[in-house]
Amino acid sequence: MFIIENVVFYGLLTWSIINLFEKWGIRDELSGRAPNEIIQRAIECNFCFAHHITAICIIPELIGCFDYRLLFLPLFVATTVNKCLN
Repeated sequence: MFIIENVVFYGLLTWSIINLFEKWGIRDELSGRAPNEIIQRAIECNFCFAHHITAICIIPELIGCFDYRLLFLPLFVATTVNKCLN
């Protein structure tokens, strides 16, 4: 149950962050200032961007809980958020 709750929580958090980044134009600005083409494609890809945002967001909980299962969250959340954004 712990993993499902985290997938839902971080899915909503990541989806909200991505929507705010798109609304404020931060995502386009990051894509335009990317140092190379690989990073630019990763920022433009919904799955990759959701994965990286989630990986950044889970760091405090990962430090606090020391639970290795949290490392799988970015994969599950990115898949869910990718379906919501498309």
